[in-house]
Amino acid sequence: MIDYREIKFEEAIEHHLTHHGYSKADSKNFDRALALDPTVLLPFIRESQPAKWKIIADYHGENAETVFLEEVTRAMDARGSLDVLRHGVDFFGKNFSLAFFRPAHGMNPDAERDYNLNRLTLTRQLYYSAEHNKSLDLVLSVNGIPVATAELKNQFTSQTVEHAKHQYRTDRDPRERIFAFKKRTLVHFAVDIDEVYMTTRLSRRRNRLPPLQPGQRNGGGQPGKPRRLQDGIPLGAHLGAR
Repeated sequence: MIDYREIKFEEAIEHHLTHHGYSKADSKNFDRALALDPTVLLPFIRESQPAKWKIIADYHGENAETVFLEEVTRAMDARGSLDVLRHGVDFFGKNFSLAFFRPAHGMNPDAERDYNLNRLTLTRQLYYSAEHNKSLDLVLSVNGIPVATAELKNQFTSQTVEHAKHQYRTDRDPRERIFAFKKRTLVHFAVDIDEVYMTTRLSRRRNRLPPLQPGQRNGGGQPGKPRRLQDGIPLGAHLGAR
């Protein structure tokens, strides 16, 4: 018998992404106050930039992780997560890269090595707030920094993409740090098994979520070829989705 539950839709997306460069993260490791996953970010920093990290660790000792995470948080709150991912964080006289982009060619083995150290993760049912226990169906992150959220609906459970859009408009507070415009997540997807809508800024009931799928006949949508799921994942093409 076919299982039509919404959880099976989540599992199908997880299966696809984990076979294209993503790994699964655990919601309990997400720091709700900082709105990032330190259990992904810190190992990435230590592995990719060990000499720089040693300087921080030698000076700050057991407080090194805390002060570094505070600096990353301040930088994202001030400059935005995309700028921090692109240009890194200056801390203690060193610039720490928070992501490595795909090199233009394969002639630089160090750049290729760094690029392959990126950690793309998906987290299902992510509990994101210190004020309550509401959860997001799916969150995509780059080295522990959340960049995309998705609410997933399955028509076979009598819910459609319209319910997901309504959820973003009425039940997702844009003042929450994870939703703060440009400071953490960069895009939000409302998804069912037929349609995908998105927005880059949550603004309660004023929110417009334009469609990603192509228009057909007299239906809504954007012109062009059909979108695959992975086409809508920000940064994936540059940050290691394989």
